[in-house]
Amino acid sequence: MLNYLSAELWRMARRRLDLIWCAAYLLLVGVVALSWTGAPLHQTMEGFRDFLVIGLYLGYPLAALADGDQRICAITAAMKAGTGLSEFASRHRGRFFDVGIAEQHGVTFAAGLASQGFLPVVAVYSTFLQRAYDQILHDAAIARLHLVLAVDRAGLVGDDGETHQGIYDVAYLGSIPGVTVFSPATNAELKAQLLKALYQTDGVAAVRYPRGCDSEVDSAFSPDPSADWWLRESGSRILAVSYGRTAVTLYQAVENLPFPVDYLKLSRILPLDGELVRKLSKYARIVVFEEAEQAGSVAERLCFCLTASGFGGRFRAVTLPDCFVPQGKVPELLKTFQLDQASMETILREEENAL
Repeated sequence: MLNYLSAELWRMARRRLDLIWCAAYLLLVGVVALSWTGAPLHQTMEGFRDFLVIGLYLGYPLAALADGDQRICAITAAMKAGTGLSEFASRHRGRFFDVGIAEQHGVTFAAGLASQGFLPVVAVYSTFLQRAYDQILHDAAIARLHLVLAVDRAGLVGDDGETHQGIYDVAYLGSIPGVTVFSPATNAELKAQLLKALYQTDGVAAVRYPRGCDSEVDSAFSPDPSADWWLRESGSRILAVSYGRTAVTLYQAVENLPFPVDYLKLSRILPLDGELVRKLSKYARIVVFEEAEQAGSVAERLCFCLTASGFGGRFRAVTLPDCFVPQGKVPELLKTFQLDQASMETILREEENAL
């Protein structure tokens, strides 16, 4: 009997040791795989940090809301961890759905849930949501069904290459009547605008955000995280406009200039606020910095609305060109397309000198 117990204990201990070695091996393989591009280890670990960030500011709040609201469901297309929904899946297994690599089906499935009174949230990368354009239009928007699109990896993504750049969602979502699009610049705004999308918006609502929102500027940069826009006036005849993470860079650029520039951060980018547009007609120079392709951009829409309201000043759009943006590091790509802080300061100086 003692020999049997000893053998069993040894077998259990050995199995546990094997599991520990297996876990260590898988972790090592993951780090090596993520480092395959030659990036330094600290950059590789940023990927793990981004998973944690999006989980903390989307997945956990959504799971907490679902604790008290049985209507909330979460849907993803084979990206549970990547979209930060692991916590939701753990806490609400009966209301979490992974449809596999089938974004079209995910949106149609969400529309079906919405038609039965549920509040579905579809979490998907911007580049993959393109596949579901027809379903957003025909299965959700036309039927005026209320669902939320959590559009991850919005904007430039860099190392994943030109196929993964999330720079088209503003244009294609903006082409569908009745769609509301939020673009938070900070973690606090992401949580606040998720709430607005769920409970204060009709029809299809999209919340788009880049890989890892900025958490270090929340207190100074977002006086009201739930506001649709924030205009800081200083008496300048120049207005600088942006949204999303580019708005953070623009804010830092404006703060660094030796002359005043009024600053507008858009949080709800579609539809544009008509009252706000009329308020902007007083400026002599308006410059919009936008991390999206120019065709169908917010800058293009704002220019059209300003012209219709009688704007007689100079309008300048600094956007991504209408081309396929190649693979590259995000800071390098932003510099190439004049969306880094130094380029923004140079452009605003040019506008000041032209007055």
